[in-house]
Amino acid sequence: EGEDTVVEFCEAVRNRASLTNIPGTLARDENGKIISNFPRPLVDINQSPIADFSLFDRNRFRRPLGAKKDWMAIPIETYRGCPYTCTFCSVKTIWGRTYRSFSPVRIAGEIAYFKIRYNANGIYFREDNFTFDRNRVLNICKLIKDFNIEWLCESRVEHLDEELVKIMYKAGCRG
Repeated sequence: EGEDTVVEFCEAVRNRASLTNIPGTLARDENGKIISNFPRPLVDINQSPIADFSLFDRNRFRRPLGAKKDWMAIPIETYRGCPYTCTFCSVKTIWGRTYRSFSPVRIAGEIAYFKIRYNANGIYFREDNFTFDRNRVLNICKLIKDFNIEWLCESRVEHLDEELVKIMYKAGCRG
């Protein structure tokens, strides 16, 4: 995971220090040999900061398929890892096979923040399987149903049913 790794990498580059001891990286030693540093321990994703979208030109974000033209949608990710072994997917390679998610309270707080700070009227849950944990989705829906914000998500079909889709729709899901 990159939160701590990128900071250590930038500090090492700035200080012209060796890159061969930074956990979670590959680096070449002074002889050109590739050194694979040990994996960095997983972080508590609920402690990670909320993205600062003021640093980006949001007009350059593409609207997800099915989004309204006037949508000011913020893309967010609310979990890491996937237990599935789909051959076409890189999620397990990047985040591992252990599913870890932000808490529903964290997610609702982040959405409220984007609505207030950036006047967002849409959220795009930019992840492969938002509905993996049914109870988490139900709790998120309960917390955001009165936010008056529309959202889109991605899912595996076996994690959807008519009851869940109706609850998601009442909470603002439109795709």
